[in-house]
Amino acid sequence: MLILERYIGRSFLGAALLTWLMLTFVLLVGLLMKVTTLVSRGLKPEIVWRYVSLGVPETFAITIPLSVLVAALLVFGRLSADSEIAAIRACGVNLLKLMRGPVLAGLLLTAFCFYVQNEVSPQSNLERRKYAGSMDASSGLALFEPGRFIRDFPNIEIYFQRRQGDFLHNIIITDSTNPSRPRLVRAEKAEITQQGLDIRLVFHHAEIDPFHPDRPGKATSDRFTHTLTNAFKEVRVYPQDKNRNLHELIEEIPKAKKALEKARASFRESPGEGMNRFMFQMGKARLRNIYFEINRRVAFSLTPVCFILIGITLGIRSHRRESTVGIGIALGVAFSFYVCQVAAEAAVRSPFFPYYLLIWFPVALCLGIACWLTPKNQ
Repeated sequence: MLILERYIGRSFLGAALLTWLMLTFVLLVGLLMKVTTLVSRGLKPEIVWRYVSLGVPETFAITIPLSVLVAALLVFGRLSADSEIAAIRACGVNLLKLMRGPVLAGLLLTAFCFYVQNEVSPQSNLERRKYAGSMDASSGLALFEPGRFIRDFPNIEIYFQRRQGDFLHNIIITDSTNPSRPRLVRAEKAEITQQGLDIRLVFHHAEIDPFHPDRPGKATSDRFTHTLTNAFKEVRVYPQDKNRNLHELIEEIPKAKKALEKARASFRESPGEGMNRFMFQMGKARLRNIYFEINRRVAFSLTPVCFILIGITLGIRSHRRESTVGIGIALGVAFSFYVCQVAAEAAVRSPFFPYYLLIWFPVALCLGIACWLTPKNQ
C-alpha cells in the first residue's frame, strides 16, 4: 500500500511541477514580449523588470490551481485507462487511501495560496502602483499601451488604438480638471512629448467638446495642442481594499458599518438632498466591496484542493487513453470556475444581486461533484 501511495505521489508531483513550469513559461513568453516592446521604446531594462516582476505573485492564483488540476486528471486518468484502478479495486485497496497524498498536497497549496492572496499579492500590487507613480516622464510615456484606458494621471483618462513611435492613433482623452465642465478630445492621431512634468499632445484632425471652457459647444481643428500639466508629478498612493491583507480588511468592517449608519441617519433626516443619497449609496457599496474582497480571497485560496478533488474523480471516470481528454476537462472546469469569479466581481456593483452566490457556487459545485463521484469510483 505504501508503495502505491509513493508511486501515485511521485507521479502527481512530477506532473504538477511540469505543468506549472509550462504555464509559467507561457506567461514568461508574453512577459518577455512586453519587456522587449518597452525597452525598444527607450525604457531602461532594470525599470521594466522591476515594474513587471511586482505582478508575478498574482499569477500564482491561476498557475497553481491549473497545474494540480491537469496533474490529477492525467495521473488518475492514465491509471484508469491502463486498468490499474480496476486492479487496485480487485486487491481490495480503498481508493480513498490513494487520494491522501494529492489531497494533502492540495491542502498545503491551499495554505500557500491563502498566504499569497492575503500577504504577498496585496503588497506587491500596492508597490507596483507606487513604483508607477514615482517613474520619471520618459518612463511613463514608454508605458503607454494601446487598447486600454490609461488612468494613471489625476483627472485624465487616455485611450488610443495604435502607437507608432511618438504618435498615438485614434486617440480619445477625457480631461476632468474642471469637474463642472469636463472636456472630451477625439483625434485621428496625436504626437505625444514630455516637457518636464507636463505632457504635450499635438492633435491632428481633432474634435473638442467643449472648445471653450466657459461655455458649451464643440469645434473641430486640423491641429490642436493640449497640455496635461503636472501629469508626472509624484502623487501619494493610497491603499485600496485589494492592497490590504485579511486582518486589515476585517478591521475596516466596523469602520465601514459606522460610516454607513451615519450616512443612513443623514439620509433619513433629509432624503431629498442629493449628497445624502450619494453618501448612503457609497457607504453600502464600500461595505459590499470589503465583504466581496474577503470572500474572493478565501474562495480563490480553495481552488487547489477543489481542483484536485474534481480532477481525481473525473480522471478515474475517464476511460480513454488520450491525454488531450484530461486537458480538455481541465480547461472546461477552470473556465467555468473563473467565469463565475469574474461574474461575481461584476455583480458586486449591483445592490440587489447576491454576489457571494457566484463566488462560492463553483467551490460548492466542485466539492459536490467530488463527493458524489468518489463513492461511485470505489
